[in-house]
Amino acid sequence: DELPDAKDEDLRRQLGSFGINSGASGLASLPLSALSGGQRVRVVIARLAMEAPHLLLLDEPTNHLDLRGLRWLQRYLRDEFRGTMLVVAHDRAFLDAVATDIILFEGVKGTLTYFHGTLEEFETRTADSSAAMQRQVAALERKKKHIEQSVDKMKQAAAGKHGDQKKSDLVASREKKLGRMGLEKTADGKKFNAQKHGIRAGAANHNDGESKGSGTMRKMVGTSLLPKSAPELKWGFGDSAPLGLSDDAPLLELRSVGFAYPGGGQPTLFSGVELSLGSRCRVALVGRNGTGKSSLMRLLTGEAEPSAGEVWRHRGLRVAHYSQHLAESLDKEETRSGFAWLKDELPDAKDEDLRRQLGSFGINSGASGLASLPLSALSGGQRVRVVIARLAMEAPHLLLLDEPTNHLDLRGLRWLQRYLRDEFRGTMLVVAHDRAFLDAVATDIILFEGVKGTLTYFHGTLEEFETRTADSSAAMQRQVAALERKKKHIEQSVDKMKQAAAGKHGDQKKSDLVASREKKLGRMGLEKTADGKKFNAQKHGIRAGAANHNDGESKGSGTMRKMVGTSLLPKSAPELKWGFGDSAPLGLSDDAPLLELRSVGFAYPGGGQPTLFSGVELSLGSRCRVALVGRNGTGKSSLMRLLTGEAEPSAGEVWRHRGLRVAHYSQHLAESLDKEETRSGFAWLKDELPDAK
Repeated sequence: DELPDAKDEDLRRQLGSFGINSGASGLASLPLSALSGGQRVRVVIARLAMEAPHLLLLDEPTNHLDLRGLRWLQRYLRDEFRGTMLVVAHDRAFLDAVATDIILFEGVKGTLTYFHGTLEEFETRTADSSAAMQRQVAALERKKKHIEQSVDKMKQAAAGKHGDQKKSDLVASREKKLGRMGLEKTADGKKFNAQKHGIRAGAANHNDGESKGSGTMRKMVGTSLLPKSAPELKWGFGDSAPLGLSDDAPLLELRSVGFAYPGGGQPTLFSGVELSLGSRCRVALVGRNGTGKSSLMRLLTGEAEPSAGEVWRHRGLRVAHYSQHLAESLDKEETRSGFAWLKDELPDAKDEDLRRQLGSFGINSGASGLASLPLSALSGGQRVRVVIARLAMEAPHLLLLDEPTNHLDLRGLRWLQRYLRDEFRGTMLVVAHDRAFLDAVATDIILFEGVKGTLTYFHGTLEEFETRTADSSAAMQRQVAALERKKKHIEQSVDKMKQAAAGKHGDQKKSDLVASREKKLGRMGLEKTADGKKFNAQKHGIRAGAANHNDGESKGSGTMRKMVGTSLLPKSAPELKWGFGDSAPLGLSDDAPLLELRSVGFAYPGGGQPTLFSGVELSLGSRCRVALVGRNGTGKSSLMRLLTGEAEPSAGEVWRHRGLRVAHYSQHLAESLDKEETRSGFAWLKDELPDAK
């Protein structure tokens, strides 16, 4: 046999450190399309980690990762990564953990607002500043109104039969004063200085071309001091026809269900699943990447058929299923608009109803509206809204949400969270890895462990479930340690008895006692059951942890071979060992720039589409940790592509340090790998890194 190629071994080791194991039946050998979304994310990050970057650009890295992978990535970026990081994400807990600075990107005019602190601190400061500005504007308007009223009275006095020239002069003076009247302080809180700051904010002279009134009464008005609010989101699911069931009556059940992908050649994903969903329950389904959560969802809807068991549904049940893959597949729609897609999906609906529905989800109509653009031109979050707009017209009894938080901006996520918590009256089963979202919307947790189809139920939040699980695990470890000490003590006494019984003057009583003690050892297990009740042999059978309660394993050899009890502690998943190699130092101070955008603008090539943003000024220094936030569609992903050089600016300049190494995690790359039906993760990585050592 030839020695394995050293390069191949490095790639396999890299994938293994990210939980993608090699071997004939390992994940690294399966087609990428057979992996879960989170497993494909790990393959892509494994590729990036071999680049040893100075600058790490992460565009939605939390999408698809399970809670364990997300926790690892969060800890690694916070505690170990030593380079510069710019991350786009909408998981609030993740951003608060890894970012020390926030940049709010408002698109079009390229406005960047910088803030040193966490996202929570930024939002608090923004809310406080907004409230303070509203108070200042209200006070300014009251002051202006008072002067305007006094000017009107003077005008009346000046226009009378015996007009007062002094009043006329005073009117002109007061109107001139009104034109200059604005805020007393600048945006950064400093006292206004005309020579230094120019025209006061809020003054009629500080205008954007708008006016009020008509004819001779037409006057210029000051540019608004308060930013225009985004249109209010009005999402909602219609009320479903009542089924006349009590809250604990089942809507849908899985009965001893198993699932394997059709066509053969692939192992059973899970088997023996028992699940019942009742009216008005709010369940979060959690589990590791690859356990089959998305497949379980498809069984519930009828999109997939079980390989064993039965799926039962109430005959009047209406189900709406949000699939992470559907929203992501719409980025290939280069001709159909959101409106055209919705019309194809719902051919019997009226055009005005469809446009109204899209508008309530922030996808406005009109010649230049988002609803008229090709779906591929929308952002990921905008495509998510189009799909949810489609589902919302179904008035479901059961809402199945598979990763609904992926791609949504913070505002959309906040709305969805509030709606599901406060307004949706049906049954909900949600798969998500945003901890704050799950804690807000779910009242029950189901941990799905795959293969054997084990479901662990818990009434409470995810945080409470993890606390209870950690406490139970610690208590079990203490019980097991105590049991093992007790067994070891008895085994040692048995060994001494055996020696006494085997001597020249063997003691028959000792031999009998040895047999009795060994029989006792075979039965010895935990004193309490899993639910904390005292063990009862007639009721519970063999004690957990006893050698008689075994799974066919044994220890020792020959005549000393003994059966051993089934492990009381669940097998831990292999430790994650992700990491990015150390990059060659550039010899820069922490505040020296690595990369800059200088008056940069961007429009999609080919013409016919508006400029996405312009005039962007951005500088990233060594070791900064920045979260880039903003509404869906402002151009955050396009900005990332400009930083890497994957896209070219339509205006301005992108400057990079000549020795800079950049690694870019793109949400779209990981999602596109679900089309790879022949290449494995290992083959893809080998093609990406042909010179790997």
